[in-house]
Amino acid sequence: MKKGTLSVFICNYNHARYLPESLQAILDQSYRPLEVIVIDDGSTDNSVEVIEEFTRKDPIVHLYRNEQNQGMHFSANRGLNLAVGEYIYWGAADDRVCPGLFEKSMELLAQYPQAGLCSALFKLIGEGGEDKGRGRMPVISKTACFLPPEKVLATLIRYGFWFTGQTIVCRRDI
Repeated sequence: MKKGTLSVFICNYNHARYLPESLQAILDQSYRPLEVIVIDDGSTDNSVEVIEEFTRKDPIVHLYRNEQNQGMHFSANRGLNLAVGEYIYWGAADDRVCPGLFEKSMELLAQYPQAGLCSALFKLIGEGGEDKGRGRMPVISKTACFLPPEKVLATLIRYGFWFTGQTIVCRRDI
């Protein structure tokens, strides 16, 4: 089963305190991304210095700066346009990717090439790094599964929105 290439992009604005843990969790994934693009949206804290330290340590980390704050949508579109992988993961500077997320997602996407995305449950983490439990999203399956489009619609109607942005890996072409 051929797994595709994965581009990761992170949008950041004044989250220097979260960046080391966030970026390290991405770099420690068992499925290594092709690239990690960090869009700094005109931060006024020491975010750029933190990101530059990662660019020096790992050649897959790339910093792009908005000279002034342009907002999340501008930065996300910029990251998406810069990404070259077949699949993308869009995270935030204050997200921490759980171990194995990329590997499990890419395996499922390879197993179901007709799937447009893969989503998982997420955990909430407090300011001090404490585990605050699973996020309040409907659990549609206790095991990994594939839902064809008509089943997705029926499941959305039955359970409500369950996709969690912090865990989505999707095909770039969709």
